Amino acid sequence: MDKDPALSAILDAVATGKITPAQAMESLATGPVARQPLHYATLDTDRNARTGFAEVVYGAGKTPLQCVGIATVLLQHQPR
Repeated sequence: MDKDPALSAILDAVATGKITPAQAMESLATGPVARQPLHYATLDTDRNARTGFAEVVYGAGKTPLQCVGIATVLLQHQPR
């Protein structure tokens, strides 16, 4: 059986206390990558749980409004 690296990372994050089981459930329900409603960016909203480092946004070539849209999506996916 092939291992799912994203799922393994979430389970490891719970096991080490980096995230709570509730946060893991939310992450599994929403999926690791937000693709909507942004047609101009693909965001790894689960990067922090997998790696311990938050998503980095490269703003070059993006409008200020696009950067605000990216920041909004990232904030919506922050653990509560």
